[in-house]
Amino acid sequence: MFGLLSLLYSAVLFINAIVILNDKRFLNRVCLPLSNDHRNNLSPKLRKIVDFINAIRTVFEIPLIGFNIFFIIYEVLAG
Repeated sequence: MFGLLSLLYSAVLFINAIVILNDKRFLNRVCLPLSNDHRNNLSPKLRKIVDFINAIRTVFEIPLIGFNIFFIIYEVLAG
């Protein structure tokens, strides 16, 4: 069943996927370095993607823990 809670659940999963990306092992290989030294050489589109990843990591690092705990409890209780 599709509802507001499942939409929020998918958004949390997407944000989890962005936050757990490793800079040295993954992002450098796909040409998205998060360090400021290498960002100057990127095209404007790639720089926007890197800025988006940095913003998601900065803003959602702590609240994401609460969202994850909420959804784990919800899944355990609701089945």
